[in-house]
Amino acid sequence: MSRIGNGKKCKTGSNMKFISVSFLACALAGADVDVETFVFGLSHHTNRSVDWNERNYGLGLGLAYHVNKYSDITVFTGTYNDSFNDQAKFASVGLRGIIGDRNALHATFGLSGGYLNGSNVNGFVIMPVMSLGYDWIDICVTGQPNKSSGNNSGSSDPRDNRNEQSSTGVYAGFIKFRIATF
Repeated sequence: MSRIGNGKKCKTGSNMKFISVSFLACALAGADVDVETFVFGLSHHTNRSVDWNERNYGLGLGLAYHVNKYSDITVFTGTYNDSFNDQAKFASVGLRGIIGDRNALHATFGLSGGYLNGSNVNGFVIMPVMSLGYDWIDICVTGQPNKSSGNNSGSSDPRDNRNEQSSTGVYAGFIKFRIATF
């Protein structure tokens, strides 16, 4: 966490207004902050008997507060087309470790927790994230092992087997761009 001028800790939140306010406060206080954008793309489900949507296009925006050269506190929000072809929305806060130089070749690993409305979830989630990158661009992977997909399609189409209770693991890839540093 960064400290603002009077020594108080600069807190981070999980909605867009709070991201903007926390960014402004930390940037004005001289904290190193990266502004990041995410382009969501593809996923893979381990249960191949269900016709999942595996093209999960979407966008996200985030901030990474440099704790030191090896770690960041992240705050981000976004939306994507989920595995059920519904629009998912999320806001999350996490900790990211960095191996290597963030401005050259590096790898990251992190854990984020926050609110997700989509992907058969409407509540709190924890997600791991790993990446390999060079300077301002990272290729990222996240996922969850097997979990119940539930009865969520809402479709009356008898060919839509997502109505069946099934279990699947899902792994997703996305690209992260650092668009500015303050």
